[in-house]
Amino acid sequence: MKKLYLVNPIARPEDLGDVARSEGWQTRTDVLRKTGTSFNTHWNGKNVLDQDEKPWNASEEDIASLTQTSGEVVALSEGQYYVSNTIPLFADTDGSIYAAEEDLEDLLKQIF
Repeated sequence: MKKLYLVNPIARPEDLGDVARSEGWQTRTDVLRKTGTSFNTHWNGKNVLDQDEKPWNASEEDIASLTQTSGEVVALSEGQYYVSNTIPLFADTDGSIYAAEEDLEDLLKQIF
């Protein structure tokens, strides 16, 4: 078994709306202003860790059914922006993307 965390890809500024809501903010502009980041430099093409979802305990069979890709994962904690190195990601046929707990270890230490 491997713990997989759901991540949400960021491809457009509008994708930051969910990030704003999960942090208790109103707009995507709040995300940029409160974290001191810019969309193109810090968010575009990255994946945001969904901290509201419980990790999926995926079996080896589950993992084998996923398509492996790679990317950077962003997490927020108390308004602070943290980003991982490029790590393996796993894409499901329904469009969901996951990152393994072991690959997120350094990032998780910073936010929890």
